[in-house]
Amino acid sequence: MKMAAVAVIAVFTSVSGQAATYPNGTFKYPAPTLPSNPTGTPGTQYHPATFDDVGILNAINAAHANGGGQIVLSSGTYTINNRVALQSNISILGAGKGSTIIKRGSSFPYNSSTWTELIGAMDAVLHDFYIQNLTFDGGFTYSQLMSLTPYVYSMRISSSADDAAHLNQRVYYYNIEVENFGIGLNMGNSAEITVDNCYMHANGCSAVFENLYIRNVKDVLIKNSEFGFAYEGVGVKVAGGLSDYSNEAHNVTIYGNYFHDNGWADLYVAGMQGVRIYNNTCTYAGYGSTATNNNAGVLGGFSTYWEGDFDNSGNHYSSNVDIVNNVFTNDKWAGIELQYANGLNVQGNKISGTSSGPNYNGPTAVTSLNCDYNTQ
Repeated sequence: MKMAAVAVIAVFTSVSGQAATYPNGTFKYPAPTLPSNPTGTPGTQYHPATFDDVGILNAINAAHANGGGQIVLSSGTYTINNRVALQSNISILGAGKGSTIIKRGSSFPYNSSTWTELIGAMDAVLHDFYIQNLTFDGGFTYSQLMSLTPYVYSMRISSSADDAAHLNQRVYYYNIEVENFGIGLNMGNSAEITVDNCYMHANGCSAVFENLYIRNVKDVLIKNSEFGFAYEGVGVKVAGGLSDYSNEAHNVTIYGNYFHDNGWADLYVAGMQGVRIYNNTCTYAGYGSTATNNNAGVLGGFSTYWEGDFDNSGNHYSSNVDIVNNVFTNDKWAGIELQYANGLNVQGNKISGTSSGPNYNGPTAVTSLNCDYNTQ
């Protein structure tokens, strides 16, 4: 075991000659562009007349007819039996996590082949949303998630196109809880996204899905949030837009978060350019019943899994990535897995207690790698 540890350290020998011990790592690449906050959302308030999808939809449509506004939800449970379409310039404001609950109703349609969401905007170019101070509850038990594979999100804002002309813009999630869905929350083909002070847990099903899934995006900030107990899945996945991740995500900042007890991995990042991952704590990843060791690009049991956008020819790498001053503890297969990238800076991370593999695994097909770290 001691020799194996030495071999891993040799692979990651510092190129600077000065080790950066936790938490004294430094950034190497330019700071990613941060998202702007939503703008232009009118302050006029609209209160749903009923505690259900009809009440929320009518309030949204009334606000939309007047250029937007604030949908104010009282304490209580709003039951959703039919999908609610979102519009631009809308704020949905609850009374607090656990106080205002938007819950999937027993008649909400779903299957295991086509995704749907309680509230969302799909294939419409929209802008400027605040979603604050509420809980989304999918209502699926653990046994239902494993046996039914329900393709249901709490919210989805996305489009089927993969180019910048179809980006939704300026979405801010603050102080929301998301639990008991096939995938917790989905953002795609969008720009300027903030996830702040949120709690996403107990999402993901037997098909290995996520608490939070963001794809083909730019200018993203995920901060001060908790992502846990994605039963057989991933705490947060941020990826490029195409199946081979060759349409990269750009400018992604992930800091100050707590990832824990996610069945396959705490944080999966693939096909990204301009990334900072720092000051996060990740622990007990990879103990789901279907988690296996890394094989041909399929992650399994890693606290943080970095992977470039390996296209069909295997020659298109992601770049400009800082992984700095994070803590990784008690993960199953590896603390950090590095593959397929050009330009990685891994400094000042504290990695310990990996049970079935090395603290660092890789690098595989990584160029311009700088690693100064402390694994004590």
